[in-house]
Amino acid sequence: SFDRGLLHETAWYGFKAHLGNVAGTINARLDLLIIPAFLSAFSVGLYSVASNSTSIIQTLTGTVSTFVLPVAVRRGKSSPRTVILTMQAVIGIGLALAIPLGLLTSPILTLVYGSEFSAATTCMRILLPGTVLDAAAMVLFSALLAANRPLLSSLAVLPAAVVTVGGLIIFLQSNGIEAAAIVTAVADTLSFLFAMWLYRRVAKLRWRD
Repeated sequence: SFDRGLLHETAWYGFKAHLGNVAGTINARLDLLIIPAFLSAFSVGLYSVASNSTSIIQTLTGTVSTFVLPVAVRRGKSSPRTVILTMQAVIGIGLALAIPLGLLTSPILTLVYGSEFSAATTCMRILLPGTVLDAAAMVLFSALLAANRPLLSSLAVLPAAVVTVGGLIIFLQSNGIEAAAIVTAVADTLSFLFAMWLYRRVAKLRWRD
C-alpha cells in the first residue's frame, strides 16, 4: 500500500540533503565569484588554473566519499569506525597526490598550460593542503547524511563561507591571487575541522578516536 508518511519523510530528507549539496557547491565556487570583482582577467585566469589543477584530488577521492553513505547506513552503530578509516584513507590518497603535485607544480603548469601560467605556481601550492582536507570533509558530510543529520552537513560549510567572503574582501585587492589561495585554504581547513566536530558529537566519539 502507498505510505504517504514515508514519502513525506523521504522527500523532506532529500530536500535537506539537497540544501547541503547546493551550499557546498556555492561555497566551493565563492572564490571564483568574488575574485573577478577585484583582480584583472589574467589574475583570474591564473587562479582558475591553479584551482582547477588542485581539484583533481577531490575528483579522484570523490567516489570514496560517495560510498560512505550507503556503507555507514548499513553498518549502523559500527559505522563510525568505517567513517574514520575512510577519512584517513582519503587524506592518505590526497597527500599521495598533493606532494608530487606540489613538487612538480611549475613544470606541470608549463607543460599543460604554457610558460605564462607558471606564475600560478605559488597559488597552486598554497591551495593543495586545503584541497586535501576539503576532500576529507566530504567523507564527514556523507557520514552526517548517513546519521540522518542532513542539515548539519549544510551548516558545516557556513563558517568557511564567512571566512571566504570576508577574507577575500579584506585581503584580495592588495595581495593578489596568493591571498585568495591562503583565504581558500584556511576556509577549507575550517570546514573540515567544523565537520569533524559535528560528526564527533553526532557519533558520540572522543577526539582521540
